[in-house]
Amino acid sequence: MKLVWKQFTVAVVVGFLLGGTFGTWHARTQLSPRFGWWKMKHGDGTMRQRMLERFSRELKLTPEQQTKMGEIFGAAREQMLAMRSEMRPRFEALRQSTDESIRQMLTPEQQAKFEQLKAARQCARGGGGWWGRGHGDSSPDGKPM
Repeated sequence: MKLVWKQFTVAVVVGFLLGGTFGTWHARTQLSPRFGWWKMKHGDGTMRQRMLERFSRELKLTPEQQTKMGEIFGAAREQMLAMRSEMRPRFEALRQSTDESIRQMLTPEQQAKFEQLKAARQCARGGGGWWGRGHGDSSPDGKPM
């Protein structure tokens, strides 16, 4: 009977390892080329370049159309960056207001745990505060860095 449990445990572990290995391989080799989200780099033009290459290939764009589309993507990017800069302070104010409202309803023990949870989330997301990487960067005490 003990041998059956050992065999079952080994089979489950091997299954998880094979599943994880296959999932990683699939994401890197099958999904990435199609959707471009495994190694996607934002902000350095890589996403824009990939979109332009895909549209050029799929739509069979002429060189003039490719140039024009590149200009359109460039102008849109500038507008999006400007909008992000305008909105960031509003998001940060909302985040701080939300955090303060939450703190006020918690007990001192819960407040300490809340701060720990925020700090852990900030670390897990690359130091980007409650809202994620690069959005409303703040320290664990909720104050902007």
